Amino acid sequence: MFPLSDNESCSPACQQLLQELRASEAKFRGIIEAAADAVFIVDTVGLIVFCNTQAAQLFGYKAAELLGMPIEALVPERFCTAHRMHRMHYSQKPHTRPLKSGLDLLGRRKDNQEFPLEISLSPLQTTEGLMIIAIVRDITERKQAEEQLKAYAKELERANADLKKNDQYKDNFLSIISHELRTPLNFIVGFASLLEDEICGAVSKEQSYYVKKILEGADHMVRLVDDLLDAAKIQAGKLVINKEPIVYETLVEDAISRLFPLAMQKELDLRSDLQFNGILLLDPQRIMQVLTNLLANAIKFTTKGG
Repeated sequence: MFPLSDNESCSPACQQLLQELRASEAKFRGIIEAAADAVFIVDTVGLIVFCNTQAAQLFGYKAAELLGMPIEALVPERFCTAHRMHRMHYSQKPHTRPLKSGLDLLGRRKDNQEFPLEISLSPLQTTEGLMIIAIVRDITERKQAEEQLKAYAKELERANADLKKNDQYKDNFLSIISHELRTPLNFIVGFASLLEDEICGAVSKEQSYYVKKILEGADHMVRLVDDLLDAAKIQAGKLVINKEPIVYETLVEDAISRLFPLAMQKELDLRSDLQFNGILLLDPQRIMQVLTNLLANAIKFTTKGG
């Protein structure tokens, strides 16, 4: 690495010292050659005085070609001046700079192909003066992975924006549906109420029964519309539970009464067998939603006559 000339007039002690120095240099070379990263040793004027095999392979040169070459030859031309200034400044105040220093650096191969790299620098005092050890690592794969992660993050950003937009469309849709359904339901309830109150004339007992069922069905449709709006509220975390004391048996009977016409159509036996009869603190509207949904599913999936 650094020339050690033989001298016949050298004393035995001197010869032994030279042999020890050669052995140390050989050991040093072996350690650097065994390194997984590219290693350069550069003097204070920026000339390469040593490199390992990995360094030569990384930059596409033979090791002999790199010796004596300015280190700036391995830097893209547009950065050579700035690199030279940084190198001179470093030589004035040498210090250890580890890998992953946060700098975006590029190397230039023999075929002028550029690639991203990381460099660690360490000062080395020798009999020839100050030298700088540079360990170079190719980070092309990491940069590609980072770019892929950035692209993926942008995709997620766009997907989140689309989801927010879809949520807005959904809220608008539910609002419109709610309004469009409520309007005809209000007409049905209004005219059925006129019949029930016999405003337009007397109605028979059988007619009164059917009018009552029309009102119950309309009321059920209103609650279904409310279910749609509640689904949106649940997703938005805005659903409010309004608890009040209520006789649970009355609530169950009301649910059965609403679904009884559907059960009759399938000749089903629909009845309750409660083990509890008392007052509970709950939201009657929400519990009614649960009960009617359960009963509707039971009627739908029970065979005729069950």
